[in-house]
Amino acid sequence: MERQQQLDRLHQLLLQSDRGQFIALVGPSGIGKTELVKQYVQQHFNDYPGGICWLSATPTLPFVAEILQFARLRMRLSIPHQEDGNLLSLSQQVEWYWRHWSPSTGDVLVVVDEVSDLDRCRQFFPTAQRFHVLITTQLDTLDGQFAQLLLERLSLEEARECLMEQAGIEALSPKMGSLSDLDRLCEELGNFPLALNLMGRYWGQHPKLPICELLGRLHTQKLLDGVRIRIPDCKNLAVRTVFELNWDTLTPISRQIAQVLSLFASTPIVWSWVRAIAEVLNWPLEEVDLAKKQLEVTKIIDAQDDGGYYYTIHPLIRKCLQAKFDLLRSDRAIALQQTVARAISSSAQDIPQSPHPADVAPFELTVPHWVEVAENLTPVLTDGDLTWPFIGLARFYAGQGLYELAQPWGEKCIQAVTNQLGREHLDITSSYNNLAYLYKSQGRYQEAEPLYVKALELRKRILGEQHPDVATSYNNLASCYYAQGRFREAELPYARALMLRKRILGDKHPDVATSYNNLASLYYAQGRLREAKRLYQKAWELSRDTLGSQHPKTKIFHENWKIFQSQSKIGDMWLEKAGLLWLAIVLLWVAFSVVR
Repeated sequence: MERQQQLDRLHQLLLQSDRGQFIALVGPSGIGKTELVKQYVQQHFNDYPGGICWLSATPTLPFVAEILQFARLRMRLSIPHQEDGNLLSLSQQVEWYWRHWSPSTGDVLVVVDEVSDLDRCRQFFPTAQRFHVLITTQLDTLDGQFAQLLLERLSLEEARECLMEQAGIEALSPKMGSLSDLDRLCEELGNFPLALNLMGRYWGQHPKLPICELLGRLHTQKLLDGVRIRIPDCKNLAVRTVFELNWDTLTPISRQIAQVLSLFASTPIVWSWVRAIAEVLNWPLEEVDLAKKQLEVTKIIDAQDDGGYYYTIHPLIRKCLQAKFDLLRSDRAIALQQTVARAISSSAQDIPQSPHPADVAPFELTVPHWVEVAENLTPVLTDGDLTWPFIGLARFYAGQGLYELAQPWGEKCIQAVTNQLGREHLDITSSYNNLAYLYKSQGRYQEAEPLYVKALELRKRILGEQHPDVATSYNNLASCYYAQGRFREAELPYARALMLRKRILGDKHPDVATSYNNLASLYYAQGRLREAKRLYQKAWELSRDTLGSQHPKTKIFHENWKIFQSQSKIGDMWLEKAGLLWLAIVLLWVAFSVVR
């Protein structure tokens, strides 16, 4: 079936789909499923006035996270965490999102690309009549809920066009060979789109080679592959063989960069990250940019924007690159892994500790690569770097209020640090604090409190009592007590934090201002207004003197002071009125007594 016929058939299936029925575009990796859907969207964009939602279901991230990120970070939709006083689960938040999809009328196309685990995705699909759900998948055993369209390989005519287009050849010359030679080459590649693309790019670099020579090189490479390489999926053999031909054309620096790229997740890669890694490795940036062009020419990487900002690598090609990486000497491989893992992990340090959705939005592309490091590269990370991919992931989800997704990364961080650094390491105290903060943010104080205590005791053992981090732990524990309304228990650790900070950091330090503010809030909650007033003022003035009047923390402290002042004035006014009222009552009583 021609590709246009398949596009027409796909459109027919989508329009005829009943409520709760989904459409599955089925085929092996490299057959062109995603490309066909892109063509469909271009052709039928106007048929979906309600909009188009494109989601990825790759195993790197939870599918529910993909949906809620799309809603919050791309559509700027504020999804509530509770409704009618009840907390919403992740699945309920997704249901709320589909119910409040904007615009509220018109058919909507929801594309879910690369579904490998149907069970983890199906429960989050929209079921309202106006939503048309299209998935792409390699799964060939789907139930009756799915109307399937099996994507076939290209017809011979389409294969010829694809091959010549990628090679930049408009017409065959007698020196190149005959049409039957071209057909033989297409058939050797199984009319498989990805293999045709790769061979076309290879031919484009050797335009004077006749087709018979291309066939000869392809056969020779197949024989070499049969001796050197064991590929369990024979459907991918054509891709692997042509990849090897292109690999032989790469310069040494292009090969090294390609091997580095195999360490990233199979999601878009920002090229500036690659350049930053190249600088650490002392690779000339001019050569790096030339290598990028060569990798584009050979179709090893695909540009996803006109400016060359970010690139993708097809999953099959990524597997080929990983095989090349595995051939490196162990010391060289570890050095590259450390450099890449450290570069990816360090970017997590830019997320604030208590972020808002706007703070985490710039990191959306980075998240899958943090996952890749956290799951596969932690053994090469050293002290100081190990916790950051986990911290980044936890903060990214917590910043969107997705605490259920943030919590596992906090727990995995503790496990990773314990396994690699032991239980008596400072990094584990930070891991305890980060997980406790997530628990506290959810109101799970009984789980947060023992972690704060563990962090405090371990820091005291390792650092001694006289250390700023110990003061921070006292402050964290006090904040947990305060959040529960346990004001008496909160006062002592707050006071100890203030005392330690003044002793270690001096009276003129921003952390001392923070402690003043915390104690002031506690005193205010206890009704100790005079003490609260004095400390609120000290917190604001000290922050202003040390950080400046325009610093966010100074502004917060100043706002606290102003609120306290206004409430104090209201309180004084009512006290004054109450006093006058009491005086009037006394005078009336005296007058009544005299009259009586």
